[in-house]
Amino acid sequence: MQTVSVSTLEYEIDVAALLTRRLQRVPCGTEIAVSSASGGREALVRLRSEAERDALCEALAALLLRDAANFELARIVNDMPLTLEEKQRVLPEAIKTAREAAAVRREGIGETGNASLTMDAERVKEMLRAHFDGNDHLNLEGFLRFRMQDVLRAFELYALCAAEELMLQTEYLELMRVLSVLVRLQQPRIREVSLILHADGSCTITDDTDARIECEGCGAAAGAASELVNLLVALAPARIIVYDLSCGCCAELSQVLLQVFEDRVSFFR
Repeated sequence: MQTVSVSTLEYEIDVAALLTRRLQRVPCGTEIAVSSASGGREALVRLRSEAERDALCEALAALLLRDAANFELARIVNDMPLTLEEKQRVLPEAIKTAREAAAVRREGIGETGNASLTMDAERVKEMLRAHFDGNDHLNLEGFLRFRMQDVLRAFELYALCAAEELMLQTEYLELMRVLSVLVRLQQPRIREVSLILHADGSCTITDDTDARIECEGCGAAAGAASELVNLLVALAPARIIVYDLSCGCCAELSQVLLQVFEDRVSFFR
């Protein structure tokens, strides 16, 4: 029989309760005795067989890759040179990206044919087995930061991508604000423009002289949507009538049009 302890000095979790939930999802896990110590920051685990030790390693791998990941991402985001409001927006996106990446890895190679997408859990499980061969104690954040540095680098990348996306969104919203000011200041050049949004993401623009412009992808791609808005700003219509036949796929574009042109735009759905 081997008794091991699993603890944390930083994570705000009840280690025993969380580990018990993870053990309930693996073979032989429900048979393992787990008790709490150190005010919930430590779990004492009594192992009676190799099967139970394997179950513990599998549960701990899931705990590290999914539960501890949230705390590490929070730490990484907190160290970024962002405002508190920006950090509060970046963290959920970073966690979402990490979960999506984990879901892809759990599915294995899939259609991509990329062997690098194979599951991290088995590798971490083997590392935990090796750890418990010579140690009876595991510190969660220490193991993750020193033995799982490639995973930690992936977390840093997820946080960086989320921060970059936030910056792009901020710049885009600022551009829309500037365009809105420009629209309010400019004199109308055309009395009325009709904009038809199609379900395939394309759109058709006509004016009161029956001139016609066909645009592709204006409701699907952010760049194409910006080009459409810029075109409408250049046309400077007094009124824009939008016929939304897109079945919802152009909802984001509709919001942008409303933000930029305000009371000059009317929607028919």
